[in-house]
Amino acid sequence: RSQLSMWAALRSPLLISADLTNLTLSQPYIDILSNTEVLAVSDDPLGKESVRLEDVPGTTSVGEIYVGPIVGGYTAVLFNRGRNPQNMSLHLTDFPGMSVMRASSWTMRDLWLHENIGTIAADGVFNATVPETDVIMLKFTPA
Repeated sequence: RSQLSMWAALRSPLLISADLTNLTLSQPYIDILSNTEVLAVSDDPLGKESVRLEDVPGTTSVGEIYVGPIVGGYTAVLFNRGRNPQNMSLHLTDFPGMSVMRASSWTMRDLWLHENIGTIAADGVFNATVPETDVIMLKFTPA
């Protein structure tokens, strides 16, 4: 999940070195590689890669978080490289160009769970504990 999420967020070519006509992968791996919501991020027509918020001066988000624009919204990847769960805080005011969208609130969708997980104010903070060596990948669209 982590690798595919990062490839999609950074708009990298998605490659698998396997014979797709004779896959011996287990179902969980097939589910990861065929997640249409994550793949749609990679294929988004804007084609703009996500930025790591730690590299953007003045941001207040906590954790290794990548944010990027997509048509009609944004995606965010909360990425935990560590061997322990990590608490992260994503401040929506850190999103590049957020003020241009002029939305007062946003619907949040978890792309791995395939479900909307709530709404958040444009100046809100999303807090989560990311499991070890895992990600949370979200899509934000105006509510």
